[in-house]
Amino acid sequence: WSPTISMVKLAGSKEQLIFHASFRDIGSTRVGRYTNTDIVITSGRLFLWERNVFKKFDCQACCYWLCCWNGLLNLISSPLHLHNSCSFFTLPSLLSFSTDLSVDPPSWFEPHHQPLRCDRIDHCTDRLTRCLRCDWSRAPQKSAMGWCPRRTGPGASTKLVWRLRQSSHAAEDFVITHNIRPFVTEEVVESDAEDVYRHIGIGNKGMDPRLPDLAEHHEEILEALRRILGQAQA
Repeated sequence: WSPTISMVKLAGSKEQLIFHASFRDIGSTRVGRYTNTDIVITSGRLFLWERNVFKKFDCQACCYWLCCWNGLLNLISSPLHLHNSCSFFTLPSLLSFSTDLSVDPPSWFEPHHQPLRCDRIDHCTDRLTRCLRCDWSRAPQKSAMGWCPRRTGPGASTKLVWRLRQSSHAAEDFVITHNIRPFVTEEVVESDAEDVYRHIGIGNKGMDPRLPDLAEHHEEILEALRRILGQAQA
């Protein structure tokens, strides 16, 4: 039983819980926060709970941590002051639901998604990061690690778009969007996505226990949303 679900107050005995899912958006490399989003669907409403979390120190992104993220200020800043919002809309007000998949090539400006990666160097920086964080949990082991660089595949992200019904007097469409990044597809190497999650501070203990099957997990979220919201629009 998720604490997110326990926060939802049902309107009455007729309103029943149908679906719950969580996903993350690591955002831009230049921003020192990532976003956790929970979706809860009941028989009458759809809830969205969004909150920001500080990215932890990482050796591969130390320049960003010091210069762009102002990571030293995180030591004196309370995470309670970060963005935290909860909203909902009724299912009859939903006009359409769609997803938009974007594929991005590797970039030298992305610490964890560069065109060339060396498994041995990644392992050393990961060990150093864990020591500086005082994280003594067991590091994930890869089947093979060498000094020979390897090419990385493209990265992907998915935008979830809810378009709501509006009155004739509205100046523009009422659209709600949320991102899943990185989004794992058949074209994206899953281990690279796991590395991204681990290095920003949500690996092992903080990770979704289904993370080893990220591709299936992401596809299940989208498939469930399409089925449930498709019925709501019918």
